[in-house]
Amino acid sequence: MTLSRCILPLFLGLLVISGLATPLAFAAEPAQLVRDYWPTDAWQTSTPEDEEMNSTKLNEMLNYLENESALTPKSTIIVKNGYVVLEEYFNPTYDENRTVDIYSCTSSVISALIGIAIDEGYIANTSLKVLDFFPERVRARYGDDMWQMTIEHLLTNTAGFSWEENSNPTLMKASGDWIQYVLDRAMIQDPGVSFEYNSALSHVLSGIIEVTTGVSTLEFAQEHLFDPLGITDVEWSTDVQGITDGTTGCELSTPDMAKFGYLYLNNGTWDEQQIIPSDWVNISRQSHAFVNSIKDYGYLWWIYRGVGAYNAVGFWSHVISVIPEHDLVVVVVGSDSSGNFLRDQFKHALTEWIIPSVEDYIPVDTTNTTTSVPPPSPLDIDAMSLIAISGLVAVVVTAVILIKRR
Repeated sequence: MTLSRCILPLFLGLLVISGLATPLAFAAEPAQLVRDYWPTDAWQTSTPEDEEMNSTKLNEMLNYLENESALTPKSTIIVKNGYVVLEEYFNPTYDENRTVDIYSCTSSVISALIGIAIDEGYIANTSLKVLDFFPERVRARYGDDMWQMTIEHLLTNTAGFSWEENSNPTLMKASGDWIQYVLDRAMIQDPGVSFEYNSALSHVLSGIIEVTTGVSTLEFAQEHLFDPLGITDVEWSTDVQGITDGTTGCELSTPDMAKFGYLYLNNGTWDEQQIIPSDWVNISRQSHAFVNSIKDYGYLWWIYRGVGAYNAVGFWSHVISVIPEHDLVVVVVGSDSSGNFLRDQFKHALTEWIIPSVEDYIPVDTTNTTTSVPPPSPLDIDAMSLIAISGLVAVVVTAVILIKRR
């Protein structure tokens, strides 16, 4: 062994011991979040500052929602680190016990139930053909494009139907058979080609859940989703044939909407129980279809590109937003029917106030003291210097011995 190879490791080791160098640090793999409690019975509260959020920015956000946006909010909840840090009810007829139709947020619940049904073995996978579940509804005129349509296409709103969201849902609900109405729409492109929002596709999925499980979608949800989360006050309407409405009609309270978002934030886990498969949560929040310049679409979840948020969104500005990077769930129940909210106003609230309230948080010194940690005493300095000098002397002595031996 050469002199340099002998001395270098010893020298670096002595530097570390003496405090003149620091050992290399390796980044740890992200760990599953450890929760202090689960809000099965009730949410616990905290302050924004205790959860490292800027309350001033949150108050500015409230002012924007109530006075500057077209939202006309009824309620909002923000959950940070598992604690409710903001809960506001703007309308005197609304409180934490008031349930509301969550409208198309219902489709995100349907997505969760499809994932559970696959995990439970009721549905094999998302590649199964939709028409195979409804043989009695198949028309002779259905072409190859219809037979190509799979569960995956329903989940991603890429079924290929001709659909006008402003009118077809009303016509569907006036018909005697909602699922048949959807399947009878003309196909204008092959399934999977491009995104076209169609709220009725989640109703077809509700029908698939009922065909495969043998119970109503509501009953399946109560056993496998709502009951484990402690959601007991839930209503869910049906179509004229008694099939649970997959488009709208699921009624939840604002705190229970937050529970659903929190379940996704925790990768489908709730109190050490895997409610939704974590793989399903992960694939649901990934982009499967391009929507426009600011949004993509997952498995019945809207994804804000570049923001790190995925959202269940319903008419009248109902939204459940999950922001994993900041351990956040945001729920807003509003009454805006203009559509402007769905395009950009909630994203504006997220990017201008809610997320910056975390990123721009500055801890406030509440000790009212200028006492600082005292510098090391002369004795401490001398001791540290002695250790360093001793180490260096040892290196030099070793080098001399080795040289003489040569």
